[in-house]
Amino acid sequence: VDATQPDDVVGLLTQDQYDVVINLMGAGLATAEVDPRTLAAVNTDLPAVVLRTLQDNHGDAQFIHAASSTERTAFDPSDESDYSRTKHEGSEALRALAGRSSAPVTLLRMHNTYGPGQPSTRFIAGAISRLASGLPLRLNYPDRVRDFVYLDDMVDSVITVMDSQPHGFSETEIGTGIGSSLQDAALTLARLLGRPAELVESYASSTDDPHPFAVAHVIGGDIGTCTTTLADGLGRTIGET
Repeated sequence: VDATQPDDVVGLLTQDQYDVVINLMGAGLATAEVDPRTLAAVNTDLPAVVLRTLQDNHGDAQFIHAASSTERTAFDPSDESDYSRTKHEGSEALRALAGRSSAPVTLLRMHNTYGPGQPSTRFIAGAISRLASGLPLRLNYPDRVRDFVYLDDMVDSVITVMDSQPHGFSETEIGTGIGSSLQDAALTLARLLGRPAELVESYASSTDDPHPFAVAHVIGGDIGTCTTTLADGLGRTIGET
């Protein structure tokens, strides 16, 4: 199926009956070299195509959509990137459509997921690659704080949402609720890899960080709260990479 072609997506979703559909599609997260048409088709248009098709053909089917922690909020109304802008537009389209039926629709704002198999263009995977090779890791925003979520915790959270069978429209953040600076994460990796801390080079950017802080707002309970510590998760990632 070509996710940029709505007819392909509709054809897939109408050829069989579905209880749950989970949309994990995203363009432009692992690399910035994505053309605008693909960004718009996958991040902005695809979620609405899926939901409309489910509403028209599977009225009770549950739809779970992977939103991004980088999407703008009332507290941070600017876009971090074209990826975050188009993901936000896709979420807005879902919010508008979800009110037209009582079918369960859940937006999961997923924070910085990491684990074995992650593309090297992502921060944790790229840092492991450089430090393991004895190469310096340069941090332009060493004090930037992010909520790093180990892959297994993210998967468990998605399954929990699926099994909970919610009603109507809901939004949930998936994260640990604990922020770690990029510098702290990099130094932890260096220690776990047995590399000198001096390989982590921190530079003060010439401009203030436009997005210094992004940590999940989690209340607790079974949904949305991830418990693997950063050190444990990084150790597992290194061990399986």
